[in-house]
Amino acid sequence: MSRAARVVPDRLQQVALARSLNYALREAIAAGELDFFCDKLLNICVKDIGVQFSIRYRNHKLVVEHLQTEADLRFSASSYDLLLIATQRLDPDMLFFQRRLEMNGDTELGLGIKNLLASIELNTQLPPRIGAAVQQIAGYVARYR
Repeated sequence: MSRAARVVPDRLQQVALARSLNYALREAIAAGELDFFCDKLLNICVKDIGVQFSIRYRNHKLVVEHLQTEADLRFSASSYDLLLIATQRLDPDMLFFQRRLEMNGDTELGLGIKNLLASIELNTQLPPRIGAAVQQIAGYVARYR
């Protein structure tokens, strides 16, 4: 995974991630469930592959950009743990207490994002083939990691 992250240009990664997030969260966005995230900045560090980026919620869209220094909240975890959180195979609280998920900054924002992640059925929000592939990969990671 880290090799792919080094080879693919940052801007392409950012655009692909933003489109994927906006697609997967389209119902939550339409329902106003991300309004708590307005004018906030989230930094995400994927520790094992050396990828860092920032996410904002602006004009009813998630925007992914280069890492910003002044974030309201910082999430840090491995790519495997982030995948398992996104597919609801692991509870973020459990990872936090095991020190596999680090959250620094605005506690209220962190709880809002954690609750949003827990409420999203990712496999029903993605196209069927992609959702099935993501679930299959997450199942493999959960079993063999």
